[in-house]
Amino acid sequence: MLTFGYQNKFSGPFKALIAIAFGIFLIATGVNAMKLVVQIISVCIFVYGIFSFILGLRNKTSQMLVPSSIINIAISLLMFTFAGPISTVIRYILGSILFLLGLYQTLVLFSARKEINAGVLPFIMPMVIMVAGCLFFSQELIGNDLMGHLAGVAFILYGASELFASVKMNQVITRMNSEKAEAADGKWLQVENKSAKDVDYEKVD
Repeated sequence: MLTFGYQNKFSGPFKALIAIAFGIFLIATGVNAMKLVVQIISVCIFVYGIFSFILGLRNKTSQMLVPSSIINIAISLLMFTFAGPISTVIRYILGSILFLLGLYQTLVLFSARKEINAGVLPFIMPMVIMVAGCLFFSQELIGNDLMGHLAGVAFILYGASELFASVKMNQVITRMNSEKAEAADGKWLQVENKSAKDVDYEKVD
């Protein structure tokens, strides 16, 4: 059973809330969503570049930090300036991310289908997310004007599906850990009982 990403009971809900917040942001920004995503990424790279540049000037031992920070700053400025053309690449990246997220969620739920016992309903949203991810690769079907709204809805659906999957997987993992603990306690009791019987036999002899 696949449990990677669900061992910590807070990681799943955290990912879900981030996805929902990102989806709401994409819907709110609408037509300019992809361009804004590029600009936000460029600003983050710029801030990181400035921070690395200052750190490189203070730390003389790291010779590559200053040149790499200058490259990061240059890349961020280019990304911000040409955010429009670059946004066409972002749509493919987001589409790939959505497809992979939906695929992994489907595999996780399928691996735990016997323990969850919820029928086919849990698989509907992950598959819809995978389809939405594929639509990102077709500019004929989904133009740039609809891309932000589609991405927003897809990420909100993923967030809702991730919340459901997290609750179910946490229940399954908790039950499995409890069963393992009970089995371990049972074996320990058997060993203790066997040891006690051996001691009694020695006393009789």
